Amino acid sequence: DVQVADKEEQNRLREEYFKLEQDMERYNTALMVSEEYQAEQERLEREWEESNLTANLEALKKVRRHMPVMIRNMSEAELTNTPTPNGKFLPNAIAKKFKRTNILQCLRLNPDDIERMHPATVEGFRVTGLTLTERRALYLHLKPIGPKWEKNKAEKMTERKWTWFKMMKNNFKENLAPYQRHVDQYGPPGSHPYATRENPDTGCPLIGKQCPLKADKVIDYDGDYGFTEEDEYEHSDVRKADTDDPGAKAMQEALELAREKKANER
Repeated sequence: DVQVADKEEQNRLREEYFKLEQDMERYNTALMVSEEYQAEQERLEREWEESNLTANLEALKKVRRHMPVMIRNMSEAELTNTPTPNGKFLPNAIAKKFKRTNILQCLRLNPDDIERMHPATVEGFRVTGLTLTERRALYLHLKPIGPKWEKNKAEKMTERKWTWFKMMKNNFKENLAPYQRHVDQYGPPGSHPYATRENPDTGCPLIGKQCPLKADKVIDYDGDYGFTEEDEYEHSDVRKADTDDPGAKAMQEALELAREKKANER
């Protein structure tokens, strides 16, 4: 705030500054709706998608190698006490994560079935404590549904699901950005030296889960427990309702919600 001795001059400057602010706001608004701006944003989004596709696909395969197709029908005890396809036993930490952070179970659900879910179901998925690897896997799996929800967001129930999808994507981006900056500065996994007392100025100085790479390994998916990494899903008997029949649509949503609640009680 500029202070001048002449009060009239000060008021004139304030008015001029206010007009400049308004002009700048109008300029920014016009810029954001311009075709050039929209085209640039779309280009940046495509580049972001392409640059993360390989890592996202690898993350999806890693998590699925630890997850049985019928995950929703198994308890924690069953997950840890039942031999996996290659004769191993799933670690307690992974079984607990799959059952308690139940959004991960979507990786064994057909995206078409997720698309039809009641918004209360998707909003009720527990997402606390997801690692970057898990966020990568979920984003790639849910990505085909996003445009469908966006296209039909004029419908209130679908708008809620579109809002939820945007939240998941934004949270993924917010977690990915500091991880990538850290990797750019100190090196990727496998080539990520840590600072020592002898060389405190060389390598990553962060301790424990403060380091994004170590935080991502809290649940380590580098192993292989023999479960298929392919798009193999739990069978669903829920059929798509006739969109022109509100009663059928409401019945479908109610059945799906009841089914989800039952699965989450396991």
